[in-house]
Amino acid sequence: SNDDVPDAAREQLTPAAQGLGGRGLRIVEVVYECAEDDWLSPDDEEQRRGSGLLFADPQGRTVVLTVRSLCDGSSFLGDTFGGPEIKSEAIRVVVAGIGVFRAGRTWIDPAGGELALLVVEDAPPDLAMTPTADFEFDADPSLAVDFATSATEHTNVLGAVLPSLDSARGGVLVRDGRALGLIGRDADDATRPARMALSALPAELRPKP
Repeated sequence: SNDDVPDAAREQLTPAAQGLGGRGLRIVEVVYECAEDDWLSPDDEEQRRGSGLLFADPQGRTVVLTVRSLCDGSSFLGDTFGGPEIKSEAIRVVVAGIGVFRAGRTWIDPAGGELALLVVEDAPPDLAMTPTADFEFDADPSLAVDFATSATEHTNVLGAVLPSLDSARGGVLVRDGRALGLIGRDADDATRPARMALSALPAELRPKP
């Protein structure tokens, strides 16, 4: 992204633990910061941290599948007079043991859903990616019994109650080592977590079969 970078985003970030969750899932940390232009008071600044799945798209780009409520301030910041005016934002992808990379949004669900796709800038050509076989794009995410974030993984713990958004936004819903969905915000209550199916990602943006 060529957007201005908030000063806070220039601070050195500490890489999280190695990608977790199954045989080959490459789960990375996503760090988002933005500043909203506020005419009546000091500008509002927001930082969010969460997770996403690293893979190579059909164009050979290094991308991260995550949720919009983690990486797009216009979708979660409110404004009394209408939509928020984001004057600056920065997205960083933290790959454990490798480094911190600037990223930008390349796709958000046009139907208003939670999925979003980031393009990682200047990624090393030999960066390990999530294998195509470890995605289940047509699976029901309610079938997942495990979940993993960029820092932790939990097995046989998912029931009716999901972990909080603050602790697991963008976390990967896992069954038998494969990704079935992501943890995002509920469509009717933005404070509640919900299971996001991967099927909304267009076929032309998915890893090659």
